[in-house]
Amino acid sequence: MTGVAQAMQEFGLDGTGVKIGIIDTGVDYNHPDLGACWKTEGCPWQFGEDFIGDKYDHYSDNPIIEPNDTPTDCDGHGTHVSGIIGARGPQVQGNDSSI
Repeated sequence: MTGVAQAMQEFGLDGTGVKIGIIDTGVDYNHPDLGACWKTEGCPWQFGEDFIGDKYDHYSDNPIIEPNDTPTDCDGHGTHVSGIIGARGPQVQGNDSSI
């Protein structure tokens, strides 16, 4: 539909060596299509930080900033974006599993 698969094939691109940074609401790295792991051998999630924590409210005049140890998704949007980029699983189509 977008021509990405064709371009990847034509130029011999397979994602090897590519690292992607996502700045969003976090990620549900326990989701099976996203690896169900965190910073272990073979896991796609080797890096990540939580910069503000789950209590942050951008509507507040005095938002609470308490980062967590891992960037667990507090909203769902970051997991959605991460899935578009790198989900793997039986229902996933169009993503390159080497990314």
